[in-house]
Amino acid sequence: MPSKLATNKFVHLGIIIVSHLTIYLLSMPRDLSWGAYGNASDGGELITAVNYLGVPHPPGYPIYMLLLKIFTSIVPFGSLALKSNLFSVLTSIAAICIVFLFTLKLSEKTYPDFSNFLKLTASSIGSFIIGTSPLFWSQSIIAEVYSLNALFVSLILLISYKIINSTNLQSYKMNLFYWGLVAGLSLGNHLTVIAIIMPLFCILAQKFKLDLKKYAYITYGTIAGLLSYIYIPIRAAKNPPINWGGADTFDGFIWLITAAPYREYVLGVDQSLLFSRLIEYMQILFIQFNPIGIFLCIIGSLTILRKEPKLFFPLTFSTIILSIYSLAYNSIDFEVLMIPALVIISIGISIGFLHILFLLKNTTLIEQRYLQTLSMIIFSFAIIMILPTFSIYSNFKSLNQTQTNPAISYIDEMINNLPPDSVILANTDKEVFSLWYAQHISNPEHGIKVIALPLMQYDWYRSQIQLLFPDNIPEISKYDLLNNVYNIVEYNNSNNIGVYSTTYNAHWDPQILTEIIINAKLYELALNPD
Repeated sequence: MPSKLATNKFVHLGIIIVSHLTIYLLSMPRDLSWGAYGNASDGGELITAVNYLGVPHPPGYPIYMLLLKIFTSIVPFGSLALKSNLFSVLTSIAAICIVFLFTLKLSEKTYPDFSNFLKLTASSIGSFIIGTSPLFWSQSIIAEVYSLNALFVSLILLISYKIINSTNLQSYKMNLFYWGLVAGLSLGNHLTVIAIIMPLFCILAQKFKLDLKKYAYITYGTIAGLLSYIYIPIRAAKNPPINWGGADTFDGFIWLITAAPYREYVLGVDQSLLFSRLIEYMQILFIQFNPIGIFLCIIGSLTILRKEPKLFFPLTFSTIILSIYSLAYNSIDFEVLMIPALVIISIGISIGFLHILFLLKNTTLIEQRYLQTLSMIIFSFAIIMILPTFSIYSNFKSLNQTQTNPAISYIDEMINNLPPDSVILANTDKEVFSLWYAQHISNPEHGIKVIALPLMQYDWYRSQIQLLFPDNIPEISKYDLLNNVYNIVEYNNSNNIGVYSTTYNAHWDPQILTEIIINAKLYELALNPD
């Protein structure tokens, strides 16, 4: 028969799953979304790419594409966008459950004599804290890669803990293979996971010393996980509509998986802006957990340092690396890169909470046992109310995306003002990816042809659009944006096809005339007859 702890563990897991499923489904958008903060632009591209098993922007996200394709093929209801959002919901909940299991194991090691109920309560609170933190929550209900990334991070943490504390030789070998497998798979989703993998691997290497067999198990698993990257050249060779980098060639493959066009963003924040970015980072951190949560994390970190130093150093190092990376990453949505660090911080909060309970239970200031118990109950209730409950109350309205949808409103407005079969030149990621979604998923019957202006600089993209739109794109041998746009306008206008742009470019004057269709959103282009 299962132990009482195991039974109670499943009860707590059930509460975690049902609660988060309810919260997320009540706030999840039913279609493409730009996210609660309006800066999550990738969804349109990812949903469109998975429809064709395409190759999205660097580094290509092969494991995300494969898993999402399998999931959307299995789920028998809803649109592709709805199913993609639901995939994020379920992977986030899986990550939260793994965080619970990891924290429970850690609490059993740090406070073995503590009651199972208190350890289960502390672990559950940490799970609710990460699950209801607004940043994690916002990414858990839209089509994005960060929920799957959180799942891989939590799995790596759990397996690492099992390896460090393993006594069973057979399970030890399997865990080494699983560690490598999850590490390899996670690298096929988001490269920031390296900041988690490397510090933990260093701790494992200290344990292995020169035992090559142990390294071999990890290597086998890692190679198996990295096989997901085979997807990229295979699918790129099929020329799907979303196909970045010409990745069926060696140079294109390397360009894509190393995220070459985004390297300038890494440590790209101007030094004069670093202090203001640091302030913004701290504000985001306090919004997720508030000062009490940060205080508990500090207490928990010191407890882990004292009782489980082999975990303290890699977890702390990973948090520092991820914080610096996100802090200095020159992008408007830099905060999403913090999510793996938030997972680690939530674990620290759980252990800190447990340590405070330990102090209350063993304090000499309160001699009566019932008063000690009462103080522990009051403290637990206060933390539940101040952290996850208050987060739900204060953030649900702003994170709820079931009422309005700016992404779909934008698409509808553009489609209503674009003649059928017209060519539209789009500029920003939000415009390009949303209009790709309109072209291929939501409004294919309208026949618009979307050209991504920033990608015109790449040979592979100019060749791709000539292949996709042979009746709309003349031969473009080299990159010269003004001449390229001029030739596209001339070529289509001669065939009575309208050409439009989502942006006004003063450098196109006077060769190209611009007429406002929707102010600051849509312009019609025509050649200057003079």
